[in-house]
Amino acid sequence: MIEQEFEAASQPMASREVTEIAAAIRSLGCADADATELIEQIARLEELKGTVAAAQARAAVAFAAKQRAEQRAAGLPAAQLGKGIAAQVALARQESPHQGSRHLGPRRWCMSCRTRWRHSTLGRSASGGPP
Repeated sequence: MIEQEFEAASQPMASREVTEIAAAIRSLGCADADATELIEQIARLEELKGTVAAAQARAAVAFAAKQRAEQRAAGLPAAQLGKGIAAQVALARQESPHQGSRHLGPRRWCMSCRTRWRHSTLGRSASGGPP
């Protein structure tokens, strides 16, 4: 699947490369393509949606972990750890802070609980399957 191709890469993909891929994807769906190609594009794009959602979730969880570690190192009280992280994720996703907390909470739980993660929507999405 698509994610397996990227897993083989020796270095993580940079955000610049994601922008380049997005530009290439915009060329899909051209009316000049034959019907077989168009239906294949639809199928591959569906796989890509799940893969992208899983990558976005992993990035959000990794970001949250790094932010919490920085906050802990800065000496923030335990009650303040994690404050503002969901808002930053929401801003990056162009959503409200409330939506950011809704997205981050379940993903952090899923990513830290590997057994349950494999059976979750996120696990199915990572393999390109339907949610």
